[in-house]
Amino acid sequence: AAMSAAACAYYNWAYLGVERNTYGASALEKLQELHYPNLYYDFVNQPLDPKLGWYTSPQARELMLNRFRERVFGHQVDIRDTMAVIEMGGFTWKKVQGKTGNVSFRAEAERGNDDMVISLDGACAIAPYAPTRVRLGHGAVFRVGPSERNQDIVLDGMGVVVRGGGPTKLPWLI
Repeated sequence: AAMSAAACAYYNWAYLGVERNTYGASALEKLQELHYPNLYYDFVNQPLDPKLGWYTSPQARELMLNRFRERVFGHQVDIRDTMAVIEMGGFTWKKVQGKTGNVSFRAEAERGNDDMVISLDGACAIAPYAPTRVRLGHGAVFRVGPSERNQDIVLDGMGVVVRGGGPTKLPWLI
């Protein structure tokens, strides 16, 4: 959570969407403790009571992946990450025979992982709902909470996370 928040802070307080299943729930708690200002609330699927992050049920996963597939094949997504493209090459749609004889298709990694595919899918799903600008007070500093002894989390110019020993000049404030 802290590294994601630091990376997003470095990139102009980027809109951060987190899946709230399993590990994501604890990441969302930590992001709230850190007071990260630009988190996704699922008002699309839960308009009356939006929750932080999104819950991915099997049905929601299939719907998201179908929409992502349409965007990719419709040339609406520009993917420049070689590893993501390689991972997408190992992603396939498998025919699933239901108990009642109905046939459906399930998207999954045929080989390797699907983390980057799912991340790209999530980014495409929440992008239309991103605020256009996040307003922060002058001289805003992203600082890790008390459990981390108030260490700043800093990213260098190559995007590598560097944990400082105390308050440091943050690169996005220079």
